[in-house]
Amino acid sequence: LGNSAGNANTTGISNTYVGANAGSSGATTSFNTFLGAYTGLNNRGNGNTFLGHVTGQSNTTGYDNVFAGNNAGWGNTTGYANIYVGANAGYTANTAVMNTFVGNNAGRLTTTGSYNTFLGNAAGESNTTGQSNTFLGIG
Repeated sequence: LGNSAGNANTTGISNTYVGANAGSSGATTSFNTFLGAYTGLNNRGNGNTFLGHVTGQSNTTGYDNVFAGNNAGWGNTTGYANIYVGANAGYTANTAVMNTFVGNNAGRLTTTGSYNTFLGNAAGESNTTGQSNTFLGIG
């Protein structure tokens, strides 16, 4: 539902795309839910849930991710099993895996850091490659 939403999907199953260009590149992807303009625009992964404007826009083969909030997980390309909730949460995390970032700007500058838990507004915002960290509270 929306201009070009899911327009390339030919053989994928159980997808829901709502918003202009949501999931418009995934020809064979399945089990994705995208809500918002340009969410999952370049997605070719399975089992992702992206909610919010341009959320998960750069995702290519990343799978089993949950991104909610404007720009959350925007830079994710191949990262998997991540949960980013809040505006700009995990914004630059491109190949990071198994992170949980909750709060606006939580983990915003993380690129490859994995196995982190950042809870709170701007928690872990400056982390780039650190792994297995737990940060609680305001950045």
